[in-house]
Amino acid sequence: MKSMFFELTLNNMMRMIAGKKYYGEDAEELKEAKFFKDLVKETISISGASDISDFLPVLKQIGVNGFEKKVLSLKQKRDKYLQELIEEKRKFRSAVKMEKRDERTLLDVLLSLQDTEPEYYTDEMICGMAWVLYASGTETSACTMEWAMSLLLNNPRVLRKAQPEIDNYMEQQDRFLHESDVNNLPYLQAIISETLRMYPPGPLLPHESSEECIVGGYAWDNVIS
Repeated sequence: MKSMFFELTLNNMMRMIAGKKYYGEDAEELKEAKFFKDLVKETISISGASDISDFLPVLKQIGVNGFEKKVLSLKQKRDKYLQELIEEKRKFRSAVKMEKRDERTLLDVLLSLQDTEPEYYTDEMICGMAWVLYASGTETSACTMEWAMSLLLNNPRVLRKAQPEIDNYMEQQDRFLHESDVNNLPYLQAIISETLRMYPPGPLLPHESSEECIVGGYAWDNVIS
């Protein structure tokens, strides 16, 4: 079930960001899809790992730092893949007349902004923004859906109460359930909130400032997290 949810969320993110479909009956570029799926999984696994040289800094000085080499190798593969996506989208945009462009994906929008503000919207910035969405919008969503399904199966009373709420609401609609409909389904919304409360996908999320800044009147240097 987790693999199905992962492929679903990854497909949604790919279609939103780059306009590609990696899974489904009419999916193309299966080799590229496998490479990207492995890339995301490797990133997720390494993001939760510990580097022994953080506890024994002397190992960095003597060159024993396989973890850092693995991270750098992963970054190179990731940047190469994302840059290829940007170049592919850029070639497509240059081949299509301006008035016929359909700015439907995130890369389309960011490349349009790059035309007007190239100093800010660099390729590096676009790659970083795309990857943050890929990495944070796949595993976390898949994990939450897996926990929600597991909790519902283990609590049939809750499942029986949620089903008629959805059925009664959808009888008035001539379509599938949309994300915006959750606001009209309080019990379903409570199930989602309780799932996130009990099993948050990212319970501890450390942050570090990349440069000195002022937040709320307080000065933060680039080593405070």
